Amino acid sequence: MLPSKLTMTWPEAPRDLFSEVLPQCPMAHLIPNFPCPGPQRHKLNYYDEYVAPAKSLNRVLCRVGAFSNLRFTNCPHHTNANLQLLNDTLLSISYENVEGVIQLGGVMDTRDVEVKGEVDCMITQLAQVFNKSYHPIWHVIGDMETAVRDQYTASFMADLALSVGKTEYSSRCCGNLYYTTLIGPQWRLVVLDGYELLAVEPKNTFEAPTLENSETTGDGFIMQIKIRDPTGKPCVLHDSGPTKRVGWPKELMTTGDFMTACERGRIPRVRLAMSRTQLTWLTHVLRSAMHCNENVIVACHAPLHPLLVRDRSTLVANWREVFKILTECGIVRCCLLGRPHGCGSKPLEGFLPYRRDHGILYYSLPPVTDTAELRNRVSAHLIIDFGVDFVRVRGEGIGLSQADRELGVIHSFRPKTLLTKKDRDYTFDGALERAIM
Repeated sequence: MLPSKLTMTWPEAPRDLFSEVLPQCPMAHLIPNFPCPGPQRHKLNYYDEYVAPAKSLNRVLCRVGAFSNLRFTNCPHHTNANLQLLNDTLLSISYENVEGVIQLGGVMDTRDVEVKGEVDCMITQLAQVFNKSYHPIWHVIGDMETAVRDQYTASFMADLALSVGKTEYSSRCCGNLYYTTLIGPQWRLVVLDGYELLAVEPKNTFEAPTLENSETTGDGFIMQIKIRDPTGKPCVLHDSGPTKRVGWPKELMTTGDFMTACERGRIPRVRLAMSRTQLTWLTHVLRSAMHCNENVIVACHAPLHPLLVRDRSTLVANWREVFKILTECGIVRCCLLGRPHGCGSKPLEGFLPYRRDHGILYYSLPPVTDTAELRNRVSAHLIIDFGVDFVRVRGEGIGLSQADRELGVIHSFRPKTLLTKKDRDYTFDGALERAIM
């Protein structure tokens, strides 16, 4: 007698035992050529992710505030033509009893600036507000400030970088604007200059632009160049003092320090890059911080993580090298990132502006101006609490999910006293290279 229902059993697929010991990188199928530091940074089956206990969250070692892309301008009839928004932002942060404030870049809007006197006027007005703050302000250079790099380097915003950082001149002869400083017990701030170099990288493909291939098909770094009519303009030799030309045409050393529409169309795709000197300096700083048993927070206005942008060509061209350095010593806990002007540097619609990746919390801070207009001039600012084994991010208008709005984004890590060999690189024995110290 035949059974009423036939059942077929398929043989089980062979289990890959090697993947349980050395699992594949979760980012490998999302980003091509992802610089994975090794399987020891992944969550293994026998090694659960560390979670900071509830009592530890009340032990805050230090607290800092941060904001980005104020876009202050002197143009009349502009929504941000006065400094009231900056005053409101600093006042809101000061209520949180912070140790200092990170100005993450984009503080000036230089798109309509043509002469040196306009830049000096904006810097003077900004100095009057920042000098009233009772907390130290740590400035980061942004995309708009890079267009007037000479004036920015000579201003008060570069004083800390030139005093505690590397003071030798870079290849652009404008001074290095990356530096490091202590912000509290066991915590160090490292500020990077993502706009140090501009690399020409023309498009060599005719593929349709997608998110996966946007690093080769994207538009790159968009320079905000004011197009001018060459007729009827005075000779550049007659410009001096406050009327001296500034902006991207001068940085690109164009004839007459201005650019026509035809010349603008001939500019190839440009990408951001960090010099080898800055990367070597970053390696030394992180190894020295590891030797001193310190945790590190990194601040950079240029994008550094490919999953927090829409166009991956807006990333720093050598972001893979930067990623390897940040994950080498295992002491970088948080990385604050800004957003250059344009839609390509924003996260995809519906995605959160923060992501945990290989033990580091990456946060793309929304601009102050955009959120102020949408939220009835409630400025977007971010508060970071640093503990022995956690980093907590909270604030106003920074794109937190519904689950994180009450307590904030909590990123836990094993404290120094609980480090094991599983937290280290298999090929790294913890010893410093004496030749470079």
